Amino acid sequence: MRRYVADWSKNSVLIPFKSEDGTMQYIDFSHLNAYDTLTRPIQTVLNRVEQGQADDNGIMDDFILGLIESTKELLNPFVSESIWTEALQDVAPILGRNGTDSEGRRVWNVEDTIGDKIMKAVGHLVESQAPLNYKQLERLGISMMPIDSKGSYDERGNQYEFGNEALGILGLRRVDVDPKKSFNYKITDYKKGVRNSRNLFTSATLKGGLVTPEAIVDAYINANRALYSVNRELYQDMTAAKVLGMSEDLISERMDGRGEGRAFNSLIEAEFRPLTISKDLQEIFAIKASELGVSNAYERAEGAIESIADQLSSVSLRGDLFPDLTNPFDASLVEGISEFVSNISLPETVTGFLGQGNINTNQVAGLTPLELQLQKGQKVFGSNDKIFS
Repeated sequence: MRRYVADWSKNSVLIPFKSEDGTMQYIDFSHLNAYDTLTRPIQTVLNRVEQGQADDNGIMDDFILGLIESTKELLNPFVSESIWTEALQDVAPILGRNGTDSEGRRVWNVEDTIGDKIMKAVGHLVESQAPLNYKQLERLGISMMPIDSKGSYDERGNQYEFGNEALGILGLRRVDVDPKKSFNYKITDYKKGVRNSRNLFTSATLKGGLVTPEAIVDAYINANRALYSVNRELYQDMTAAKVLGMSEDLISERMDGRGEGRAFNSLIEAEFRPLTISKDLQEIFAIKASELGVSNAYERAEGAIESIADQLSSVSLRGDLFPDLTNPFDASLVEGISEFVSNISLPETVTGFLGQGNINTNQVAGLTPLELQLQKGQKVFGSNDKIFS
């Protein structure tokens, strides 16, 4: 349910109900709770830990993230912008957010005329200063209209019941949780997250300068880590939607209508599809390398990328299980150093440990480095038992 409630209620104390037609509803008890400022941080931490129960790395990281989030919520009433300043920032063209509110919603369309922008900006400022709860009073007014009149619907086509809206004045208003209405927003967030994940790869590897196979593989791993998080988020949203009564067929229909039919087939089975490097992107690597007169770094990294993609294809979205991947180009550097060191020939004699004279190499032939150090240690500390006692 918390995945589909309003942002300001996600860490509230929610009292769930089920209506006669099976619709899930809730009352945000935090509106009535005089101690909400004190209890909300605790509730936030508990929610975060609960969300991370499927992790394979314990609860400590979720606990710490919950503490950070709860601290932000605790301080928000005291350190956030005032209502008027925040609204003014939303519409200020130079020093403000230029038509975007603090949560990223547009106050006006960038293509609007100057007159429309001014009208919407003034309306935004007036609404922010409306006494009491302006939206609540608006809903109460709509609920008083005759059911068969055009005035009984709000701008989103919702109808309201007078009794429920009247209880809202006391903080007892029941709110419907209807994933069918908000699932399209989840798909929009998913598509945006996928684009951002791909940009992590291209922005790190296609700046125009020299790029190494190691950097390409690192960027590929980083982009897939972000992509995994985006996919898991939508998988959890789909699971929650089904629990709340949305059919799998309807979820499929919505995703197919947004061009994500293939993604649905993977997500419904909790399968992760790693990032694919398109032929066009591979061609850009070749062109950049040709312009700089160097070898194509992507060709050298391609085998490692394919191997990583194979590993990621078997990763499940049911838990936070993104693997700890190793860049083989990093490993090859360590192996090269090890091979170089192992090929160094020892001199005939080795200086004794802590000035205890020379050790004949014939005495240490065939010993491992650890055994050699133990032999040196015996000259100072005695037997091995004394060294590790």
